[in-house]
Amino acid sequence: MSKVEKVIQEAKAWRKKHEGESVDFTKLDSALTLWEAKVMHLSDTQAQLKVAKNALRDAKKSVSDGLKETKASRKNKEAPQA
Repeated sequence: MSKVEKVIQEAKAWRKKHEGESVDFTKLDSALTLWEAKVMHLSDTQAQLKVAKNALRDAKKSVSDGLKETKASRKNKEAPQA
């Protein structure tokens, strides 16, 4: 577990433990909410990156296949007809 995850876990545990007390949790709650939003944003971005990488791989394969077909058609035209 990373240091960040430990701090977040500690903050959540402390929040839960002292929930019944008359403590102002506003700043802690907003920080935790912001952190969770950033984690969700990061997860979404990672998923989008994976999709983009797959699309790039498919496009590269398409270019490679197109080049092979073009080279093959050129060879067929150059072959002497007997």
